[in-house]
Amino acid sequence: MYLSIIAALLSGIAPAGALAQSLFEPRGPGVGRDADPVRARLVAADTALTPGEKTLIGLHFEIEPDWYLYWKNPGDAGMPIGFAFEAPDGVRIGDVRWPAPQRHALPGGILDYVHRDAVTLVFPVHVGADVPVGEPVTISARLTWLMCKDEICVPGNANVRIEIPVAAESTETPDAARIARSLLRVPTPASESEFDWAWRERTLTLRVPGADALVFYPGPSERVQPRDMLRAGAVDGDALRISYDTSVDEAEEISAVVEVRREGAPPRFIEIVIPGPDAG
Repeated sequence: MYLSIIAALLSGIAPAGALAQSLFEPRGPGVGRDADPVRARLVAADTALTPGEKTLIGLHFEIEPDWYLYWKNPGDAGMPIGFAFEAPDGVRIGDVRWPAPQRHALPGGILDYVHRDAVTLVFPVHVGADVPVGEPVTISARLTWLMCKDEICVPGNANVRIEIPVAAESTETPDAARIARSLLRVPTPASESEFDWAWRERTLTLRVPGADALVFYPGPSERVQPRDMLRAGAVDGDALRISYDTSVDEAEEISAVVEVRREGAPPRFIEIVIPGPDAG
């Protein structure tokens, strides 16, 4: 039943970063309705934009208990958060920095990758040197999402915006700490010395020496997805063994986020990119 509900909702829905206009009607500027399980707003790390400098903004989602939103790879079912920005000339919004998700198992062997309670998607903002000081800048975004609880899923949407002055100097806003906390869960590229990997036919063995536990979050792919992630995607110990079907034979590379847990330390999130089994 759950999968059939998802399939109906997702018919015609575009991927993350795009908009599913056929299903969602704009709700008007501002934030999501107070009665919604999910409320969205646009936040900034700095009180002003400085010409020639960079800053950070975030799409912040408050999520009611027991509800959740989906990561960029939603897993077996679901839809990633979608977004489309508008900004004036001279102001460019960079690529999204997704914080790592959590695993969410459902009946029937379904495994999704989700965000609970709150999540902030972070974006760098590049401010042109010729943007005039003294004039405020408005950045807006149209958002879509799928919010789920148990076996209930409801599409959501909002138009959000923020007005930021342009000034020669700026200070941190109260939301800077929120953005900084989100960046702690944004994966960083793994160094070659940080992990070992090997293919045996279509099974990838990934080892992070010294790890007490590992969690594997596969990157988005229309064709190549690992098998049996409910059982094999999270392990106690320093080694994961991830199997793929024949679709991996033509993959040039495999991308994933790996959560590395060590006793007495906060989890570390690394981004890995590995050549496919037959690449090169």
